[in-house]
Amino acid sequence: MKLGLGQFPLSYGSCVTIQVSLEGLVLSVFPLLRILHPSLSIPWAVVTECKEEKLWFFTHTALYLKEPKTRLLFRGRATSAVRNHWERYRLSSR
Repeated sequence: MKLGLGQFPLSYGSCVTIQVSLEGLVLSVFPLLRILHPSLSIPWAVVTECKEEKLWFFTHTALYLKEPKTRLLFRGRATSAVRNHWERYRLSSR
């Protein structure tokens, strides 16, 4: 997972666990680092956009948040779950 706008977002590598549900996302850092990083819940209501983006040579799923205005980038197994739940949320909130 990467966090931030621009061409050089902060990278959390493979140390973030992502739980995706109809309510939103929960991000948790690897247990040894969790003391300094409590879990973060992000409801779908604060997400403004979900789309595929290229960053350098890789395709990511990008989530844009209202507040704080930032971007979360996902690659790997999380991408399809994030996109699918975002679409389900959008359809159910119409």
